Amino acid sequence: MTEVAPQRRLPRKKRQESILAAAVTLFGERSFEGVGMRDLAAACEVSATAIYRHFPNKDAVLIELYDMIGDQIVRAMRSASRAGSPPEVLASLIHSHVKLVLENPRWIPIYQREMSSLPPAELERITAAQQAYINVWTESLLAIQPKLSRDVAHTTAVAALAAINSAALGQCRLKGRAAEKVLTQIAERCLGLGAEAHRDDSARTRARRVSSHNVSLKSSVASPTAAARTKAKPVVLAGDWSDLLARRRIAHRHMGIPPRVPRFT
Repeated sequence: MTEVAPQRRLPRKKRQESILAAAVTLFGERSFEGVGMRDLAAACEVSATAIYRHFPNKDAVLIELYDMIGDQIVRAMRSASRAGSPPEVLASLIHSHVKLVLENPRWIPIYQREMSSLPPAELERITAAQQAYINVWTESLLAIQPKLSRDVAHTTAVAALAAINSAALGQCRLKGRAAEKVLTQIAERCLGLGAEAHRDDSARTRARRVSSHNVSLKSSVASPTAAARTKAKPVVLAGDWSDLLARRRIAHRHMGIPPRVPRFT
């Protein structure tokens, strides 16, 4: 392949973003194994040697793409942990994941297909982060439906995530808010969340507001089921995210991967 001379110098972060954008396109078209660093350099209009100033190897490019999605997942878990009741936590998780898929439709197929292309240590780290994310969905579902077994709740959560992800794997005709609405409804049905669950949670939320002014009134307006859900509220520890992020920083230092760049869509 003929080397392409760089046409203009971009700031470091902009150049890294252009390399990652090219990687999403080329990995999607040819697979990770079918693309070389020279291909990425040509797509970004930089020399074959210049691209190594930004990423030490092709593995580092793939890892960075996975971590871009991982950052959004961490933000989703943090946001969900502040949502309130278990139904509100799940609603927040659904909203965040639908948004992630609709904003990154080209990346989702790569994320699902190229896990085996990651170096072993990175595969272990990213798999652990993925499982932590699924566990948040599972615990939230169990808090709403405590009669479910953990295996059933876990499988249900995976099915809901797969249903959302499917919008990026096929030819989804809906766009924007219409797609967001339909995917949200599909995920809610997978999780067994219907209008009744939302109405129940709304009543419980109103009861909680009243009880903040009059503790004695709480027993008369909050149902036993709602109270049980409040006690069973899943706990998402900040330490879990900190551990995952720390492991990523250590792994990146060993591989010589450059500092994080802003998320691109």
